[in-house]
Amino acid sequence: MDFFYDFFVLLNVFLILFFIKILYIFGTEFFFLKLMLLEMRKNILLIFLIFVFSQVFAQKPVAQSEVDSLEKARRFKVLGSAFAAKCKTDSMFFYYSKALDIYRQIGDTAGMSSVVTYIGVAYKDLGFKKSAKGYFRRALRYDSLQNDYLKMAVDFQHWSELTEDKNEAVGYLKKSIAISDTIKDKNAVDVKSHGYKSLAMRFLEFAYDKNDKTYADSCAECLKKLENYEFIKYRDKSYLEVQLVRTRYLIFIEKYKDALEVLTAADKNSDSEKWDKISFVEYYRLLSEAYEKAGDYRNALANYKIYDSCQSKIVSDSVVSAMVNYKTERVLKYRQYKTLKEKESQRIILIVVVASLVLLSLVIFYIIRTISIRRRAATAIDRQNEMLDTQQSEINSQRSIISRYGHDVEFFSQQLYDAIHYAERIQKVANSSTDEFKKLFPDSFVYYSPRDIASGDFYHVFECGKYSVLVVGDCTGYGVQGAMLSLLCLSEIGRICALENVSPTGVVEGIKHYLKSVLPGNSDVSSTDGIVLSVFFFDFSALELRFAAVNQTACILRDSEIIRLKGNHVSFGGDLNGKSIAEHTVKIKKGDMLYAFTDGILSQPGGGDVNDRNGKKFLTANLDKVLKEVCSKDVQEQCNSIKQCITDWRKGRPQIDDITIVGVRV
Repeated sequence: MDFFYDFFVLLNVFLILFFIKILYIFGTEFFFLKLMLLEMRKNILLIFLIFVFSQVFAQKPVAQSEVDSLEKARRFKVLGSAFAAKCKTDSMFFYYSKALDIYRQIGDTAGMSSVVTYIGVAYKDLGFKKSAKGYFRRALRYDSLQNDYLKMAVDFQHWSELTEDKNEAVGYLKKSIAISDTIKDKNAVDVKSHGYKSLAMRFLEFAYDKNDKTYADSCAECLKKLENYEFIKYRDKSYLEVQLVRTRYLIFIEKYKDALEVLTAADKNSDSEKWDKISFVEYYRLLSEAYEKAGDYRNALANYKIYDSCQSKIVSDSVVSAMVNYKTERVLKYRQYKTLKEKESQRIILIVVVASLVLLSLVIFYIIRTISIRRRAATAIDRQNEMLDTQQSEINSQRSIISRYGHDVEFFSQQLYDAIHYAERIQKVANSSTDEFKKLFPDSFVYYSPRDIASGDFYHVFECGKYSVLVVGDCTGYGVQGAMLSLLCLSEIGRICALENVSPTGVVEGIKHYLKSVLPGNSDVSSTDGIVLSVFFFDFSALELRFAAVNQTACILRDSEIIRLKGNHVSFGGDLNGKSIAEHTVKIKKGDMLYAFTDGILSQPGGGDVNDRNGKKFLTANLDKVLKEVCSKDVQEQCNSIKQCITDWRKGRPQIDDITIVGVRV
């Protein structure tokens, strides 16, 4: 009986609503009443379906619509992690907070620990160390309450990454490893291996900061323990990170070939396509450094270019990623808005079905509800537009910051460029001027071509009694670092000029002792750097030449015949190991042409196919050929011919070292 009663009530409500709609649209004319009856007949089935659904929804128990609290918290946590992966921080923290509130209400300590750990990691990635410490402290307290030692070990590792005190960080890592030792579980092995890897990195940082090999030995012990964890070889990221730490350790103890072998093995034993960008960049940085320390400057430069390119790509990729995230977020918000509209429409249908059980009063409720929904939809649209405007303003702000930084970089680059040019002017003043050169050697030329603005090559002339003295040198390196060493040498040569009874070996020994005094033996510069040097004493009245040279060769061209003037091959910057620097005396003739040069021209690549980037070195044979061709010309023509020959040889390739050639005709 109740069923039929509800059915007729529903039918009457529908008829009333339909009649009001027809009157509103068509008016009360008789012609449209037929249309009303036809429309009613078409909607009988719809009326029955609406009634059945209303009975089903009315009789559904409320308890069945409630979602289990634990499941809801888990879903909120998953949503938070998804938004974290998409770098949507606002949404990430919102869902994490919702999950944390539910866990707190039901007293789930394990759930609270996992959520606060996620939030701590998020704050750590964003650079908010203080907030991250607070959440990791809470995670450690929750894990202690439930005696979860594995998570406690992980918490201590998080603490080690956040603390500024390196000794304190080492203590936390040792605690983590000690806790992991008490747990017999594969996950504990993973945590322990990560702890040893982090501990090795910390000890290596101590070694580099304090230049103390004791810390490097501690790093080596940690790396040795990591060799027992074979599973690392099957995890490309962990395996690569361990090999990078091992490489830095080998570079520190100056085993550069072993470091190169480790990097080569790392590339061979792991899939480079699975490397993250930071590890990829660090790999090529260490590879470049190892080649440079090993003396293979060509491979060092090649790998440094890859490193520099990858580093620049990371910066550009971050900008592109931000733009892509912005577009993705807009699309996601549009989809959310569309889903919201669909849900609102479904709610309208449900409200109409329930309202059909109420007579005329629910008609008014339906109208009010419809207006309310439209207003909420409009408000939601306005809110979305405000959010988009806010995001647009943030993007514009970031663009202005990037533009400002670009201007700052340009300003500082110009300042550095001006400073280097000023250093070039100082070096030109320190070298002998053209007038000084022509005064002592009237028939001579100087071809001086720095690789960069400043140069590591230098030359100087002075008069010592009856001798006209020429000094030509090449300091280790080029650019600013080479120029600084050359100025030190020129300064000592200026002091030697004022002395009496100076000999070629005296000049060389004086510069050597001066460098050892200003560059102490325990400094990095004195142990690895030095100069190559040639000193010539011309006695034009007696037609005699006294000379001494270190790691450098000169030559005299006499009637198209080359006479080599060879010096000692010793380490100038370090100890001579009991060897003395020899002085040589040769007879010269009028018309002889002396050429003193640095090794920059011999190592200059060029020739061959212009598409071959490396080319071939110029070497002594080519230089001898050129000098034989030009030795009979005027000295200025010789200089121009040599300059043109070097330009033709390079074929557009860059100059790799400073070039200096001095020619003196007797």
